[in-house]
Amino acid sequence: MVEGWGAFYGEPVSMDLVIAGKHAVAVDAIGARVMGFDPGHYGNIRVFAESGAGTLKADEIEVPGDSIQNLF
Repeated sequence: MVEGWGAFYGEPVSMDLVIAGKHAVAVDAIGARVMGFDPGHYGNIRVFAESGAGTLKADEIEVPGDSIQNLF
């Protein structure tokens, strides 16, 4: 995970966690939620979801393994 100014300028955060999937919007939405953020607040995730490229709604994303609540 990276906090701050994205993949190139952000600060890495070690979480011993892998988030992967076929749907980039869902993966980004789950990553935001894991960090404690509302993915709808971030323009890139929201815009792609609104364009129909995916969903950011937690109840529409299947998360196998541990639930987000169990990660903390």
